[in-house]
Amino acid sequence: MPDYIEFAPPLRLDDSVECFWVMGRSEDSAFAHRVLPDGCADIIFSRDSGKASLIVVGTMTRFADFQMPRGQLSVGMRFRPAT
Repeated sequence: MPDYIEFAPPLRLDDSVECFWVMGRSEDSAFAHRVLPDGCADIIFSRDSGKASLIVVGTMTRFADFQMPRGQLSVGMRFRPAT
């Protein structure tokens, strides 16, 4: 299972940002992280083996499985529903 930590946003962003989060994978095997639909959108920065990516995940209507290879680090900002 990956390590996952959420942080509350600063007060000035509290109206539109639900949380900031960090998820990393340090164990030897890959892991599929299931995300359930919650009405939120996320901006996610990921780094894995020297490669970096930035993606936007919009409001989902069904669950999605995201692969977490060993050594991957992802940092995200989750917006409140309808933001």
